[in-house]
Amino acid sequence: MNAPFETDWQPDPQLLAAYFDGELEGRDEMADMRARIEDWLALNPQAGDEWANHRQLQELWAETTPAEPGAAAWSRTLERIEAKRRQPKPIRAGKRPWFAAGMFVASVALFIGLLVGALRFAPPAVDNTPVAIVPKDKPKPSDVEDVEVFAVAVDSEVTIFRIEGVDMGSLVVGAMPLDGPMELAERGEVRVIRCCPQTIQVRQTGRPMVSPRVDTE
Repeated sequence: MNAPFETDWQPDPQLLAAYFDGELEGRDEMADMRARIEDWLALNPQAGDEWANHRQLQELWAETTPAEPGAAAWSRTLERIEAKRRQPKPIRAGKRPWFAAGMFVASVALFIGLLVGALRFAPPAVDNTPVAIVPKDKPKPSDVEDVEVFAVAVDSEVTIFRIEGVDMGSLVVGAMPLDGPMELAERGEVRVIRCCPQTIQVRQTGRPMVSPRVDTE
């Protein structure tokens, strides 16, 4: 007697395929399952037709699939390939003159290319003619006589020195970068101007001023 059948039950596709393949036949533990599948197929005859068509398609596919070649067939194929590979390729007589002519043309083109490259990138000729070196004239004191008054430093940045044995204040000015020893400026040559910010300015008379340190004591 078959077990009560559930109307909404559907067999697993793999189980249904095993049923159609006959894999459930002769297995007592699958007797109830075979009965349930048969009852389900009775209520769903279109499912049986679909599986029959599917089985027929599988059989046709198996018939058209070429058989896998055996070891002997593979061995014979490999032997033919190896024998053909070892055969030297004959060179036809008609091809040799063209090959030699092509090699000659290529050699000539290569030679011309190397020659043109060597001429194009050759270093320029070196001129060994002696060149006279003319020294530049040193600046003369007269070149700076007309220099305008200019600010040297603010009073907080300089110190004015008084020289012992001299009854007048002196400010060091000099010849640098001109030639000659350092010189002292006379009182009439130096004028201190106070402004905002307080700045020391020098009226130059014939010589440039070297940035001095000035002190007031």
